[in-house]
Amino acid sequence: MLASGTAEEPLAIDSIKQESSPNSPKLGKGPVTPELGQAADRSRFGLPTPDTTPESLRVVPGVRRKPVFAHPGSRRDIGPATPSASSRASSTEEIADNRDHDSRQSIHTEACQEIPEESSLSSTPPPYLYEEETGSSVSIVKSVFDSVLSFLNLAKQRRSRADDARVRDTIALIKALPTIKRARVGNVTRTLTAKQYGELLRAIEDLDGDEELRPHLDGLRFDYTRSKKRLEIRMPTTMHGGMEDFVKEKTFKWKGKLEDSQDSKISNAAKTILPSANANIAFSYSRGPSDTKSPDWRIGHKMCERRCTHPTLVMEFGWTQEKKDLQAKAEAYMRRTKGEIRTVVGILMREMYLAEHRNEKRLERMYLEDNLDIDEPYSYWEDEMNETGEASILVWRRKIQRNGTVKAECYQDEVFRDKSGNPIDSVSLRLPVQDFICEGIANSSAGRFQAPDLEISSEDLCESINDNLAKYRQERGEVVRDKAKKEKEERQQKAEQEAQGNAGRGRQARTRGAGIRASERNEDQGRIMAYGRLVSARLRGQKA
Repeated sequence: MLASGTAEEPLAIDSIKQESSPNSPKLGKGPVTPELGQAADRSRFGLPTPDTTPESLRVVPGVRRKPVFAHPGSRRDIGPATPSASSRASSTEEIADNRDHDSRQSIHTEACQEIPEESSLSSTPPPYLYEEETGSSVSIVKSVFDSVLSFLNLAKQRRSRADDARVRDTIALIKALPTIKRARVGNVTRTLTAKQYGELLRAIEDLDGDEELRPHLDGLRFDYTRSKKRLEIRMPTTMHGGMEDFVKEKTFKWKGKLEDSQDSKISNAAKTILPSANANIAFSYSRGPSDTKSPDWRIGHKMCERRCTHPTLVMEFGWTQEKKDLQAKAEAYMRRTKGEIRTVVGILMREMYLAEHRNEKRLERMYLEDNLDIDEPYSYWEDEMNETGEASILVWRRKIQRNGTVKAECYQDEVFRDKSGNPIDSVSLRLPVQDFICEGIANSSAGRFQAPDLEISSEDLCESINDNLAKYRQERGEVVRDKAKKEKEERQQKAEQEAQGNAGRGRQARTRGAGIRASERNEDQGRIMAYGRLVSARLRGQKA
């Protein structure tokens, strides 16, 4: 035991001495990196000695490396190993095994450290790939842009077709207005955009010479409100036309008297008053077609220094309209013309219209119930059973507020005709000459005069209303009679069709009944009684 131990110890000591010699690497330190061009140191076993120089300090020609941080799990002590006195010296085989393990681990670490650099270099795309990606992106953007543009063009074409169809439908409606007018009393409304309304006006201008359309346009008035996209086709009735003619006649008789006045101021002011055609009043916008209003009657004046483009006074005869409708029109006339229209007069007759509607319903029932001979003329306008309603005078005048806004202020709201159609003596329509002349003249020294007002008494108004109402009832009586006649014909045709249907169903029922009875007789003939029971003759013959 001692001999063997003694023999092994010199070998270990010699090995340690050899390793501690100047030509051998020291324990705990890696071998020195050989100079460029020198051969690498080799271990006792012929393996190349690994270079344990830190990666951050190592210089390799032609290779650029990033700093590599050692993983905590792979960290090892590179200081000199100082074994304790009590520990046993390591054997030569153990030292060799440790060196081999360290060499393999170092080589593996270097290989792993160089891989990220190679990977990063290989992942960088060459410049021509950037060019391909840029070209591809541009083509994608162009394709998307073309698709969106094509979609927008398609939507525009669809809207254009829809606009054209809407305009054609409106023109067809205008051509059908005579028939509509006989079937109903009131204005026709249509929803149109500003673009569609502009196209409608151009189409009407293009068809102005159309002999088929021209008669349908006579007497029609168009009110278009752009904010509401609402076109109102106004169909004036006999009441509108008759009242307009009456007021116009009264106005120009009064104007003639003023022109004959001895006062030059009154005479000169009266001569500036001019009648105006029933043209539309345009409320312009910065872009697109203007709003339009068509008053029942309007009056203006000669060209003045202010170059007024709108009439000074307009009048509306409200037959089917309500009071709030006339109020809204007065506000629009004054506000949208910036106060150039200073006076708006309204004759409200809606209660009369509702009474006439009830009268027409009663007359239709009388025709349908054969209380009246539908083929004989009937003086409907003289029927004592007819109801009537009241009528009112409404006058609005312009008022400019402190902030400069224009407002329509009501100066007169009085009933001049009662529910029985009688005039109210204390009420009349009074309009001063200043409501008709230019504001520049009215506010100057030339307008400082006292002239008689235009005054239309309630008696005169009621007389004109009664005359026009008789004509209106005569026209509507014919319409109601035609409607009742058509209704009776339709009822008669329906009754005849029902009678024919009942007769046909009766014949079918009788035919089916005859067939059933014939089959029953044939069945009875094919049966016989045998032994007190009903037995088929054919079956009896087979048994026989």
